[in-house]
Amino acid sequence: MYGAYPLPAGLVDGIVVTIKQAAFGYADVVENGGKEWRVAFSNIDMPCSIWWRGQWIDRMTHPDGERAFQWALHSDAEM
Repeated sequence: MYGAYPLPAGLVDGIVVTIKQAAFGYADVVENGGKEWRVAFSNIDMPCSIWWRGQWIDRMTHPDGERAFQWALHSDAEM
């Protein structure tokens, strides 16, 4: 990404990670295999698709997109 901070060594561009904790400007993330990194927010792309009520929806265009996004951010439930 132009203007973004370099990714930490070993973190592949485009990999899906889970944000464990956020601080000012950075987030601690973990990938599916358990490896953890600290990443600048400018390097994190939020997903546009969210599993909502049994289907994938685009959070930007679906009428329930904002509600689904807020639920996803604050839910411990598996989506």
